[in-house]
Amino acid sequence: MDYALGVDLGTTYTAAAVRLDGRAQIVRLGSRRAEIPSLVFVREDGVVLVGDAAERRGADEPVRLAREFKRRLGDPVPVLVGGSPYSAHALMARVLEHVYQTVLRQNEGPPSVVCVTHPANWGPYKRELLMQAVQMADVPDVQLRPEPEAAAVQYAAQERVKPGEIVAVYDLGGGTFDAAVLRKTETGFELLGEPAGIEQLGGVDFDEAVLNHVMEVLGERVDGLDPEQPAVREALTKLRRDCVTAKEDLSEDTEVLIPVALPALHTRVRLNRSEFEAMIGPVLAETTQALRRALRSAGVSATDLRSILLAGGSSRIPLVSELLSTQFEKPLALDGDPAHNVALGAALSAGLASSPRRATTARMPVAAPPTPPPATPMGAMPAPATHTPPHAPPTPAPPTPMPAPATHMTTASMPTVQMGATPAPTAPPPVVPVPATHVPATPLPAPPTPRVPPPPVPMVPGPTTPARAPMNQAPAMAPVVKVETAPAAASTAKVAPPAPMGAAPPRGTAPGVPVQAPGGPPLPPPPFVPGGRTTPGGPPPIPPIGDAAAKRRRTRGTLAVVASAVAVLLVVTVAWVLINNADSGGNQATEGPAPTWTRLADLPVRVDSAAVAAYDRKIWVAGGLTNNGDTKLDKTFVYDPASDKWTEGPKLPRPISHASLVATDGGLYFLAGWIQAGGSKQVLKLSSDGSKWEQYIDLPENRVDGAAAYDGAGIIFAGGSRPGGVASDSIFSLRDGAWTEIGKLSVPRQKLASASNGVDTVWFLGGRRIDSDVTYGNIDMVSNNTPALVPQGQQARIDPPTDSGAGVFVDGSGMCLVGGKSPGNVFQSWWCDQPGGAAKLPKLDPPRAGLGVAKIGRTVYIVGGYSETVQGMTNVEAYTPPAE
Repeated sequence: MDYALGVDLGTTYTAAAVRLDGRAQIVRLGSRRAEIPSLVFVREDGVVLVGDAAERRGADEPVRLAREFKRRLGDPVPVLVGGSPYSAHALMARVLEHVYQTVLRQNEGPPSVVCVTHPANWGPYKRELLMQAVQMADVPDVQLRPEPEAAAVQYAAQERVKPGEIVAVYDLGGGTFDAAVLRKTETGFELLGEPAGIEQLGGVDFDEAVLNHVMEVLGERVDGLDPEQPAVREALTKLRRDCVTAKEDLSEDTEVLIPVALPALHTRVRLNRSEFEAMIGPVLAETTQALRRALRSAGVSATDLRSILLAGGSSRIPLVSELLSTQFEKPLALDGDPAHNVALGAALSAGLASSPRRATTARMPVAAPPTPPPATPMGAMPAPATHTPPHAPPTPAPPTPMPAPATHMTTASMPTVQMGATPAPTAPPPVVPVPATHVPATPLPAPPTPRVPPPPVPMVPGPTTPARAPMNQAPAMAPVVKVETAPAAASTAKVAPPAPMGAAPPRGTAPGVPVQAPGGPPLPPPPFVPGGRTTPGGPPPIPPIGDAAAKRRRTRGTLAVVASAVAVLLVVTVAWVLINNADSGGNQATEGPAPTWTRLADLPVRVDSAAVAAYDRKIWVAGGLTNNGDTKLDKTFVYDPASDKWTEGPKLPRPISHASLVATDGGLYFLAGWIQAGGSKQVLKLSSDGSKWEQYIDLPENRVDGAAAYDGAGIIFAGGSRPGGVASDSIFSLRDGAWTEIGKLSVPRQKLASASNGVDTVWFLGGRRIDSDVTYGNIDMVSNNTPALVPQGQQARIDPPTDSGAGVFVDGSGMCLVGGKSPGNVFQSWWCDQPGGAAKLPKLDPPRAGLGVAKIGRTVYIVGGYSETVQGMTNVEAYTPPAE
């Protein structure tokens, strides 16, 4: 019997289908469902169980159960199963072998061809490891196909798609997300541009969010449970399954009751759809951004699409359809069986040529990021970490046979991690170049667009009568009194991986006007749904900041009397400066050698989107993204300029990125951020001895991608993503042991930066609306704990509009923004509010966004970030402006 086999090796479930006589049908692999869980259990005698059998045995012996290993493909640190190390692709080989043998038992003879699918954003290295898994499973005649392409083939088999029509695929599965754009051809589908994806996002993360919600509601009642006890372990396993069921039921119902049957605790936890959507809203907003990136890469707009195809079981979540319908205004095609459409499409397309990728002029190709070394074969010691020069000749890894687990190896002989945990990096992983035959030619990137300084405008003090500024307009800078001491400037947590770069920014856009990327006008935000639990009480308030600060506050009343007279003189003075500088160009370069950075000791790991601040005359870096943006960090690194060395500080309670780190006279504070389950409202304070992070006073609600700084008397926090992924315009102030909303930004936005003069004023710079992909040049100022509002026409703006930069107050240049990005560009230059200020400062090399900035004395430090071709950097640089 001549038939073809398609296999969808998923993170959580694996499905298979066969094509017979031109029609595809699902193969029943499990005893309860057609698909099987992607689980591997290793018994004490070495016998390997897969799927349903592995799930049953793993409930009693979880240490012998491997799950979600697809996410670990390419990780040089092996997965420990029953104390023995396994590479991720070896575990995938076990699952594929089980599927293949099951199909052979149900059919007469082997298939003529096998098609195995993979995420569209996997590069040559991971695809090579997948082929090694195929060889280890002894499956012949195999071809690989991207999962979105297989889903599109299945869609075309049900709905007539004409040649030339374009569809976008939104594939949200159990553990990964893919977005791709395909065009129908006479023989199949053609992949347009480069797919976009998020490797560490899927249904398992939503399951974890529901479980965390249940545990948070139960609170202290579960603190004393011992997960090592068999009864507790069994009860927790059942609770996790019930949380998965509850998540799935919320796609059909608006409220569920989750049964809790733990020792000495029997209850039910209520969860409604609004609460669930508040948990997952921020990460779903990132998926729509990924789809926009895929469209830009393909050189098409949403209006060119025939439809958006939803694939993967998690795409059935109602919020997914709501976001896509609202933002893209195109028909959505949801397969009646989204959990199986990739396997069905793989079977239908088995034996056909894989789709070519069409070159596009929509953006410059981005070079493949560095890839990790080949995974250590089971039973062998990992190779020592070495550095391979970036241009060394490629050395493809040979296929790895399926060895038995090493019985002589102990857990102390190699790094070990539990499934689902992030391995602690002990050294930067060696860089293994991608084979040259797999890498498309990459033209040199276009020179970055230089920043244009704003026309200097008269600076006015903040009014005493509050009045909202019009939307998209930012206040001008009020005069400030600078003191001799230079407090550490706080930096802001930055952004998720960048949009594709290379296209020139729109021309003819007035400074301060939002830049609209493809996809339509800005959209009204969806309704806000509060989430999370408010903890009563809390730790003591911020300690007094010293007599000097108190005296400053007492003298402000006196200074106010003088301010009105000074303002008149200031306006006249600034006008004279403008006239005299009109011919010289406010920010033109001055004579003398160009300023340069001093390269310092590299960070221990590549990082972007970390929280950075100067405290106790050291640079602190907390959290962030590493491993090409796939892994959040729970580490803190501390740099001592005196020794030019990094040390590891206290761990954060959980892996987190896109947070804020603020140094005050009373301590160092870590605020908000993006945890695995979504946004966070936590505020942590470094203990007095610097050995641990302690819980402090939570923000009023969850925030991701906000900005915070110290104004000399307290912490100011603004913007970011609210629950549900909605951009916030709230400005919060921490004073006297409590957070208070003191005003609004001129426009709601995320990914903004902050800067402070350390005395009385904080600025919030630029930013972006993720849901509508609009970038802003707005500047908002908070002076003396009051948002300053400036009449129309007198606002300073950043040109071009910028998000994901870093803000700092620089001696001699004023309030500045360095790096960042706008649609189509990553910046290397500065923007400063003082005339000529940006020209005094060194440019970044390479240009970058998602970086951190801090200042000790007069010296400015730049840390980490990402560029057009590198996701996460170890770069640390310093610059000290000359005394004037």
